Amino acid sequence: MNMDYEEGTRKFFAFQGDAFIGLIFFDPVYSNGQIISYVPNISRFNPSFKQGIFYSIMIHAMDIFKKEGIKQIHLGLSAFAVNDTNSYFEADIPKKIVRFLYEHGNRIYSFKGIHFTKSRFRGTEYRTFCSHKGKLPFREIITLFKLSNFF
Repeated sequence: MNMDYEEGTRKFFAFQGDAFIGLIFFDPVYSNGQIISYVPNISRFNPSFKQGIFYSIMIHAMDIFKKEGIKQIHLGLSAFAVNDTNSYFEADIPKKIVRFLYEHGNRIYSFKGIHFTKSRFRGTEYRTFCSHKGKLPFREIITLFKLSNFF
C-alpha cells in the first residue's frame, strides 16, 4: 500500500497495544480551492480483531473533522443499491440487472455489506443516475465495476 504523503489525505490508524487493528484513509473534497468534506477511500482491518473497529475509527475521524469546521462527510456510492420503484425515465431491463447483481452478487463484491455499513451513519441519501444509449448497457456496467476497482 502506498503510504507516501498525498496532499489533503487524512490517515487514521487504530492499535491495540502495539498490534495494528485498522486504518481508514480519507480523501479531501474541494470547493473553490478549500476542503469542504472528506470521503473514506481506503479501509483495512486486522481480520483477527472482530469488534467492528471501522465504526470507532469513523466516529473518531468525524469528531475531529467537526472540530475543524467540516460540516459533512461523503460516504460515496453504494454500488448497485437501487430503490424498489421505477421512474418513467429509467430503463426497465438495466434496472432489473442491477437489482439482480445487488441481490445475488455478494459472493463477488460486498454490495449489501457496504450499503448496510453506510446506512448505519443515517446520512442523507442522494440518487445517482447512469446514462447510456443502448437497451442493455453491459459496457457501462463493466465500466462501473472497473471504477469500483472490482477488476
